Parts: sequence; C-alpha cells; structure tokens
Amino acid sequence: MGFSTLMLANHATITDGLVNVLSGGVNRLHRGSFPAPMQVHLVAIIDLPAGYAGEELEFTVTVLSDDRRDIFARFDGLFATQLHESAPEKGNTAPVLLDLSGVLLPREGAFIIEAQLKGEEARELHFSVVKPEFLEVPNVGQPV
Repeated sequence: MGFSTLMLANHATITDGLVNVLSGGVNRLHRGSFPAPMQVHLVAIIDLPAGYAGEELEFTVTVLSDDRRDIFARFDGLFATQLHESAPEKGNTAPVLLDLSGVLLPREGAFIIEAQLKGEEARELHFSVVKPEFLEVPNVGQPV
C-alpha cells in the first residue's frame, strides 16, 4: 500500500476512475518572475491494500525545498473509494489529483514533492524551477 506513481502535469482530470493527462511528466517549470505559482496538477496513483473495503486513508502531500529546510505547501487529506463488486482481492489502484496551481515558489532551484499515506513510506518527486532564457531578436524592418 502507498503511492506507486507521482507525476506533474499541466492539467489532469479523473473520469470514471481513469486519469486524463495533458502534458504529463513535467519535471522543469519555467517561470519568469518570483514568487511564481506552480500552475500544475499532481497526479498520484495509490496502491490499495488487499481487502480494501472503502475505508478512509489519511495522506499528506508536502512541497519543500530540496534541502528540506523550507516547506512551501502542505496538504493533509482523507481518501476513500468504492471498488466494483467484482474487483479482485489484491492489486487494486485508485487515482488521486491535487491542484498545485496556487502554490507559490519563491525562487529558482530544485524542489521535492513528498507524498505519504499514514503509516507508509513516503514517495518523492523531484522537480526544478528555472527562469527562461530569452534571445534578443533584432527589430525586423527597422533601420539599424
């Protein structure tokens, strides 16, 4: 049991238990000024415990600096789902989506998203934030 998959995406939705991802697998965010909103979704897949019967599972998702000194956001929540009556005893998963659009990051650098179900080992997703480099383009059609 625990988070088996963590992925950043520009946008994602869940429909009928399936994850729909737009531009998934993001690991570098380009931001022009700081503080900057993350403007991404966290897509997570939970491996459900054998015999799961719809009970609530506690989880925490934390966005922190790569040295773990600064915490920029923390989400504590409860998750529950109903499995189809014909679902097998083992091997069931469930998607979870978290909108991180409003999380502000103060600077460029390396960051970590840590996701943990209560009592289980945490999973980490590393990503970086960079300022885009712009090339100067000469004025076309203008005398130099």
